[in-house]
Amino acid sequence: IPRYKKGHAGELTVGLLPAMTRSVLAPAFARFTQANPNVAVRVIEAYSGELIERVRAGEMTFAIVPAAPATNTNGLRPSLFARTFELLVSAPGSGHVHGAPVRLADLAPLHLVLPGHENSRRPIIEAYLWANNVSVESRLEFDTAFGTLDLVARGGWSVILPAVMLSRELEKSQDRFAIQPIVDPPFPLDLFLIEPARQITSEAAEGFLECMRVELAHIEQLYASFVGASHRSPASPPALRSPPPPTRGPR
Repeated sequence: IPRYKKGHAGELTVGLLPAMTRSVLAPAFARFTQANPNVAVRVIEAYSGELIERVRAGEMTFAIVPAAPATNTNGLRPSLFARTFELLVSAPGSGHVHGAPVRLADLAPLHLVLPGHENSRRPIIEAYLWANNVSVESRLEFDTAFGTLDLVARGGWSVILPAVMLSRELEKSQDRFAIQPIVDPPFPLDLFLIEPARQITSEAAEGFLECMRVELAHIEQLYASFVGASHRSPASPPALRSPPPPTRGPR
């Protein structure tokens, strides 16, 4: 069959976080498999720690995570893959203005949904909150991306999420969420490619990574347009106060 005579051949096992699978994976996978029908791709969604250890053990071709290991890089070859930016996501009508840049330290104490401690984004978020004197009244730990978005849409809670997870909301007009760029300072999130140290990147793996780069570049353009439009929007009030959530999260 002619379509199976093109592209690379082989197998790939790819490790990604939920933040990457919601918006980036499907279009990248579709583009790659159309060009490479003879490559079997297996995608595993897990926390960074598990993904890194499975790359080290030779169980994965590569993983993309938001924090490279600071120590114990034996058997690993980490490299910077891309940069995205974190956004504040709340419900419409909660006092937050969709598209308006927001300085988190200027807000009234937040009711904030956070990823669990095993998620490598958790210490990054906590460090930003602490370094920038952001007041948090209550914390709720949710380890499900879709459950978090559903909870936030119901009102009372906010969440910090990377732009790579919100491409459809940035691309189209929507009234489910009030999404705000975080400024003064902005909140970048670096994504790292983790590969086995002694394994040369195969042509198939490089092809899949290039498809992901294309999608990430598209989201970067969406984010740049969103931020550009945001700077033309009215500034948000200096002290937004969300209505109290229906339940209190763990402290």
